[in-house]
Amino acid sequence: MSIPAATLLSQRAPRSTVLLHGMLMSPVVWTYTGLVSQIGGHVVAYALPAHPTWELDAEELRPLLGVTSLVDVYARAIERDFHELPVDIVGHSTGGFLALMIAAHRPELVRRVVVISGFADGAMDSLQPFSMRLTCLPFVGSLAFRAGITMGTASRGLFVRASIRSANAKGRDLHQAHIWDAFDQVRRGLANCDLQALALFIRWLSSASADLSRVTAPVLIIMGSHDPVVPVSHQLGLARQLRLCQSLVLGEVGHLPMIEAEQSTGRAVRAWLGASRRKETVDAHTTAPPVFG
Repeated sequence: MSIPAATLLSQRAPRSTVLLHGMLMSPVVWTYTGLVSQIGGHVVAYALPAHPTWELDAEELRPLLGVTSLVDVYARAIERDFHELPVDIVGHSTGGFLALMIAAHRPELVRRVVVISGFADGAMDSLQPFSMRLTCLPFVGSLAFRAGITMGTASRGLFVRASIRSANAKGRDLHQAHIWDAFDQVRRGLANCDLQALALFIRWLSSASADLSRVTAPVLIIMGSHDPVVPVSHQLGLARQLRLCQSLVLGEVGHLPMIEAEQSTGRAVRAWLGASRRKETVDAHTTAPPVFG
């Protein structure tokens, strides 16, 4: 069974961190966020299934589409790439959901978790984005998804503008050369992916859920107050389901806090992961109140 390749972003001791990107993105996006330098240590990024650097066709993907199977392949990757366990996991959106799955089912591998713009389950309280609901429609959904991605990835300008618009990015001017370069690399990677497999993964995700009651690792949830993809109400609901959790809500920020509010997000992640070496201060049976920044 295929397991994701490691994109090595930093190889300094002693902290070990895994980065998991969001849907229709790729590991390269982390190199443009500043998070790697903030975190430090040994940092590795993994791709989502059927995404750039872990391209799978639909038949290769099908055996992975289950919580146990998916967690197992990432656990094998972590055990392959890190000699010092457990690791911290930082995940954006779908990557955050996957991080919670890993923490729930393989707690011995996970020290701390950061979820950025994440969700508690694929249904998202029936608040899924229109594009996700469309993709899940029988027959026409897959066709519409493939047509949209094919058209979107054909033009650099169209893809970048659509990505920024769909994320409702408000906290930072993303029309900068290096940000455009990041999205363009994502675009080129997606253009080489199997679109049938990507659509299959999205359909599976729409009904997937994680047993959050099994998550014992401390979790920080970072969200943008203007996130159009995963509503703040859902993300706060996620926080209430976790045993050890703190929330940071960033004002005037959309679905990409690590890019829109790079400094605030980086400082919060660094402080949270650094606390793994200090005494825990969060009550084991309560969720800390949201912190607005």
